[in-house]
Amino acid sequence: IVVFENLFVTQCPALSYLSDDMMVSQMLNIENCHNLTTIPANMQNIGYIRIVNCQGLTSLPEQLISVNNLVIKDCLNLISLPNNLMVNNLLILTGCKGLVSLPKNLKVKSHIDLEGCSGLTTLPENLKMCGGYLDLTNCENLSSLPNNLHVKGWLDLTGCTSLTKL
Repeated sequence: IVVFENLFVTQCPALSYLSDDMMVSQMLNIENCHNLTTIPANMQNIGYIRIVNCQGLTSLPEQLISVNNLVIKDCLNLISLPNNLMVNNLLILTGCKGLVSLPKNLKVKSHIDLEGCSGLTTLPENLKMCGGYLDLTNCENLSSLPNNLHVKGWLDLTGCTSLTKL
């Protein structure tokens, strides 16, 4: 296994995958790798994952269960996240238009930003947030919010044009 503390991969348009023999302990930053379809499955308990503008990425490995900060921006074909994902601080999934739902067991301890996730239709009924804010700006197909949703900070529903129930 090749271990990196931090790995930065930028502007590698032909790169289609990162080997499962690779482990990153602190920060994985991937930008503009349009053919990337997967990240290594052994990214457990990593501090920070940031993936920007990787159109080939459709999902994250199910083995990814705990991350401090997860930032995914403008990955238009991302459709799913791991089922038991726990984010210890910040979850940002902006501009991920292919994302239609979040995992039913998702736990986020701080902030969730889903701005521009226009494919998102519902949030999980048992979404666990311990604090912070929930930004649902321009989630145009979101039709309702969970009955037991508790947001300690602020909630932004600007541009949620299909929202019929609060």
